[in-house]
Amino acid sequence: MLTDEAPRHGLDLHLVCLMPDHAHLLTSVATGDLVTAIAALKSLSTKVFYGFGYTGQLWLRSYHDHGIRGGYAFDETVRYLLHNPVVAGLAIAWESYDLIDGTWLERL
Repeated sequence: MLTDEAPRHGLDLHLVCLMPDHAHLLTSVATGDLVTAIAALKSLSTKVFYGFGYTGQLWLRSYHDHGIRGGYAFDETVRYLLHNPVVAGLAIAWESYDLIDGTWLERL
């Protein structure tokens, strides 16, 4: 869902890893701006969340972003995101974790 919606808001969502208490998005801004795009994705995912019958607040008001410069830093960030569910004990290998998606996976 997020990977389908991201391009409509000017983002290339390279990788997304949804965890029980947080989410990691590795994205680049193609058009528009990051703040507006993230707000739209948060709104969309909240509607889906409520559609499953959940209630309450899904997202914090703000978010943390970090600029990545260069291929090595990008590769390190990919490794961190992929192994996050493994380190948290949610999967034996990142390939078996169902809540990872993104355009980066198409390159494998």
